[in-house]
Amino acid sequence: MKPIGYEIPTLIGALFAAMVLFSIERIPTNLTALGLLLFLVLAGLLPADEAFLGFGSDVVVMMLGLLIWVEGLVHTGITRVLERIIMRYTSAQYNRFLLVVLIVPALVGAFMSNTTATALFLPIVVGVARRAKLSPAKFLMPLAFASIWVSSITLVSTSTNVVVSGLMTEYGLRGLGMFELAPVGIPIAVAGLLYTFLLARYLVPDRIPEEQITDISAHLYLTEIVIPPDSDLVGETLRDTFLIQDLDLKVLRLDRGGEGHRAPTRAHKPTSPGD
Repeated sequence: MKPIGYEIPTLIGALFAAMVLFSIERIPTNLTALGLLLFLVLAGLLPADEAFLGFGSDVVVMMLGLLIWVEGLVHTGITRVLERIIMRYTSAQYNRFLLVVLIVPALVGAFMSNTTATALFLPIVVGVARRAKLSPAKFLMPLAFASIWVSSITLVSTSTNVVVSGLMTEYGLRGLGMFELAPVGIPIAVAGLLYTFLLARYLVPDRIPEEQITDISAHLYLTEIVIPPDSDLVGETLRDTFLIQDLDLKVLRLDRGGEGHRAPTRAHKPTSPGD
């Protein structure tokens, strides 16, 4: 019987350690994944010339492009425009808003990753629901399902399709076409959207008390920054400091020592000592 070398126990131990780190999330998941890859290379379990080969594949580049696209939509203010349009035409009515939550993300999710489509519309749905005095909990699950139902319409509607198509080309097979899955995916999407629209109000519980609806978005995105007296930002205005441009922040109020809170202006100097 051939003795077992160190490779199999080492690989099993590395995978187990990675699973533990992924579950406890003490270390960012991306660092855990990269650390596992480097460990496999250093341990001699993975050839160095093949370790990072996947980062240059068409699948990774395409997914990176989709993420950049979504980030561009957020920073250019498209999400805010969509929020105002949705608020204008739904008129704070549950059925209209639910219909928009299902149809609009489904149309967008059919031509980008369904995960990124959900992430794109998540703040929009929460913001519109808050303004309309509706519970966001009743719309977040339908939002997620709307993106899932359309995951088989186009090649890029989910990363799974892109990965499978890439593996097919590696094995000498013809890759999936952009709309090759549409004849099956479109009927599934239509049936799923109708099912969600008709039964969502009865199956999705309301987990947010009514008194917390008006300030839910503030709890999700509110934070506080303390500027020490020796900071390089001392003396700069909001217009010139990177706190607004680079970090994409909206300053709600300033607290300068014991002077209390005040509303900021772009010409105000919030980074004076004591802020």
